[in-house]
Amino acid sequence: MKTVNIALLGFGTVGSGVYEAIRQNNDKYEKTLGLRLEIKKILVSNISKKRDIDTALLTDNIDEAITDDIDIVIEVMGGIDFAKKCILTAFSKGKSVVSANKDLIANFGKELYEAADKNKVFFMYEASVCGGIPILRTINEHLSGEKISEVTGIVNGTTNFILTKMYQKYGLTFDTVLSEAQELGYAEADPTADVEGLDAARKVAILASLCFSAYVTFDDVYSEGISKISPEDVKYAKKFDYNIKLLGISKEHQDGIEAHVYPAFIPNSYQISKVNDAYNAVYLKSNILGSSMYYGAGAGSLPTASAVMSDVIDIIKKQISGEKPKKIDEFFENKKILSIEEISCKYYVRFTAATGGGGVSKISGEFAKSNINTLDILTQLRNDGRYTIVIITEKAKEKKFRQCIEQIKKNCDDINVENIIRIEESN
Repeated sequence: MKTVNIALLGFGTVGSGVYEAIRQNNDKYEKTLGLRLEIKKILVSNISKKRDIDTALLTDNIDEAITDDIDIVIEVMGGIDFAKKCILTAFSKGKSVVSANKDLIANFGKELYEAADKNKVFFMYEASVCGGIPILRTINEHLSGEKISEVTGIVNGTTNFILTKMYQKYGLTFDTVLSEAQELGYAEADPTADVEGLDAARKVAILASLCFSAYVTFDDVYSEGISKISPEDVKYAKKFDYNIKLLGISKEHQDGIEAHVYPAFIPNSYQISKVNDAYNAVYLKSNILGSSMYYGAGAGSLPTASAVMSDVIDIIKKQISGEKPKKIDEFFENKKILSIEEISCKYYVRFTAATGGGGVSKISGEFAKSNINTLDILTQLRNDGRYTIVIITEKAKEKKFRQCIEQIKKNCDDINVENIIRIEESN
């Protein structure tokens, strides 16, 4: 029976999951593919670290890991510089690569695509976005004949867990729930990449690139995090029948592509508002199918390993059938990336003011001068004697809205802008 030899680069959470998936499912591969998968080498940084595997498999030398008899390379080590070097080395040796490295792909996707193209090998990375959801394969294969106009997703499980807890248990602060998420293993000791939207931005770059056949990088994606969300914002979200989610959003317009990450109010009637805890979901809008949503576990050892293995099996099937890798330049092109200032949406703004009526009058006046209509205005006396004033605006261009807020800050000394949250009602 033919054996497919694999070099596994990295043996952390995902790497150990891949190892386990191959160990458990080899009997299925024998039945469905007529072959076995064998991990020949595992590249690690510390060979002496105790692991419950055959130590003969381990190496800390990339050239010892990617030898002539290797058929497929799986990169799950993370990081950028060394991982990039390893993948390019694999390509140069004629090896197809499966990667889960969203950081690398979001920053250097174009270079990697071109290197894979040059060496006529396959490069797949399903596990880089929403590990347990086959979203990239859905875009690449099942929707390949459609024009996708929008991709919106909850693509970070940590932030969704935090926002879910804050919404379901009113009064809990961001810091309190973050500590709980860290204790449960949902958040890292340094949660910056998650809570400030950086992780989601990397995934948006990858999704936008595939959906719109464009080169979109991490630097192209505007990002805001959730650390400023307060119990007060949760209270008013409920009052207006909204939920709060950290959304990754990308849309293609005639004049370019918008790509950004930010916390948003979304109507409770929307299906994506019901995605809770550490789960992910991706909403797509295309011209034939229309609206569709894909839901599942976004991270973790086995869900991510499942996505990695789906790519491995896909490559094997393509190699068996004699299918050649598709040329990258047939799909990707340079397109304009729109600034956040060019988007339009509705806004929730929470102010504090010395007076209720007087504060409303001043704020409303500045919005009127900017030709931005207000839909709802709420005032509430605080325990400190000041007033909370909440404004919901009509849809307005971001640039005009920001200019208006700056005028309020400049002209109204007794008014503070406490928080601004965009409102998404596009689907």
